[in-house]
Amino acid sequence: MIKTMRWVMLLTLMIFCHPASPVFGASEWIEFYTGNLGNVAFYKKVVSKDGAVKYVIKDVFSDKGREAFIRDRAKKKLSTVEYEEISNVQSLNEIDCREKKIRHVSIFYFDKDGKLFSSDVIDNPKWVKIPDNPFFNALIKKACQ
Repeated sequence: MIKTMRWVMLLTLMIFCHPASPVFGASEWIEFYTGNLGNVAFYKKVVSKDGAVKYVIKDVFSDKGREAFIRDRAKKKLSTVEYEEISNVQSLNEIDCREKKIRHVSIFYFDKDGKLFSSDVIDNPKWVKIPDNPFFNALIKKACQ
């Protein structure tokens, strides 16, 4: 069952992220933020529907960012197995620009070879107010223009 879910999630990611997807049209990654540890964030618009826009957000780790991410997982008593080679995290999100709300749909973890090694689909994702911080402020400024 878990392997089946991983395949479903992988196929979902391939549909949403494939640059030549005929369902959503071609879309390029747009850089919107560089964090203080050197991580670089990009977004790609994949669907617009009823004022809510779906985006894939890609956070590419620097060496310092990767180390901090692993330390944070260890501090939270979460597994760090396989995360030593993490390259980027991609999450599928819906953004309602008018209401300034977001909901996280799924998240995918990729290693330095571009291989998916972990993923999660969020059951019944909830709309929440977009946090007021530099990362999300930069995303909203670019994505909601």
